[in-house]
Amino acid sequence: MRVLVIFFSWTGTTRKVAEALARLLRSEALVTVEEIQPVRSRTYLEWLLLSAIPSSKVRIKPAISDLSSYDIVFLGLPKWTLSCPPVNKYLESISNFEGKGIVPFMTYGGFDQLRFIAAIVSILRRKKMRMVATLAISRAAVKNGAYAQTVEGFLERMKESSHF
Repeated sequence: MRVLVIFFSWTGTTRKVAEALARLLRSEALVTVEEIQPVRSRTYLEWLLLSAIPSSKVRIKPAISDLSSYDIVFLGLPKWTLSCPPVNKYLESISNFEGKGIVPFMTYGGFDQLRFIAAIVSILRRKKMRMVATLAISRAAVKNGAYAQTVEGFLERMKESSHF
């Protein structure tokens, strides 16, 4: 099985979850990890303003966009106000995605994470991707290290439900 773990992380919180997923998935699959990187850096206030616009996008550096060689894609992003502009741009760039298994995972520090992940799921379904599971982990859980156990349990449940 070939797995792509692709993510955007501004503070490093989502990166830690992506790295934990990749580390644990490597025992089951051939894993490729890639970080979505904006072309230019922005301040927190700039990101906050951009994320308040639901479909806003920013230019990103080239990232794996042809998903044809992957069986499942783990897509990581932070929950901001209403959107994540680098991920919006990435989703615009992908190809050969129809029917691909997708697992969006999100880190969050505030509230309304369920609505946010539901919006991401809706975008992915419109692209005809096959929703496998979703994962949301709080910034507090990442800071105190509890996320590692959450990620491990999440992947175990995926295995039990025959997604691996």
